[in-house]
Amino acid sequence: MNGLHFRQAREKDFPYVERLARELHALHAAARPDCFCPAGMLYRPEEFRKLLKTEGTELHVAVTPEGVLAAYALLSFRETAPGHGVRVRFFCGVDEFCVSPDFRRQGIGRAFFSYLESRARLNGAESIELTVWDFNHAAASFYADAGLTPRVHRLEKKL
Repeated sequence: MNGLHFRQAREKDFPYVERLARELHALHAAARPDCFCPAGMLYRPEEFRKLLKTEGTELHVAVTPEGVLAAYALLSFRETAPGHGVRVRFFCGVDEFCVSPDFRRQGIGRAFFSYLESRARLNGAESIELTVWDFNHAAASFYADAGLTPRVHRLEKKL
C-alpha cells in the first residue's frame, strides 16, 4: 500500500490499539479457552501510557495514508540470562502483532514486519523472536513467508 507510515504509538492511538488487542485476544480465547479467558478491555488508558514509556519496550503502529491505524506490534528487547552452557543473547521479542482484518492480504503486514525487523537491528538485537500458537495456521504461514524459522517446539499433554 502506497503511503503507508510506520511509527511509535502515541497516547491518542489507545482506542485503536485496544480494539486490535481485543480482536487478537478473542481469537486466542476462542481457540484455546483452556489458556485464555474472555476479556473486556485488555489495556486500561493508564497502563497504555505506562507501556509507551517502559524502557526496553516499544509499541509501533502502521497508519494508512488516510490516517487509519491498520496494525500494531509490541516489541520487547531482552537479554537471556546466563546459564549452564547457554550463551547470553540480546534479542527482540514480538509480544503482540496484529493487522486489522480490514487490511489483511494487502501487503501491510509484510511491510510492517520488515519495519519491525529494522527496529530490532537498530536496537542491536541479534534476532527477532515470537510465539505463534499451533492453531493459528494463517499467522504461522505469514511468519514463514517473512523468513522466520522454528526455533523450538513446545509441546503439552493435558492431564
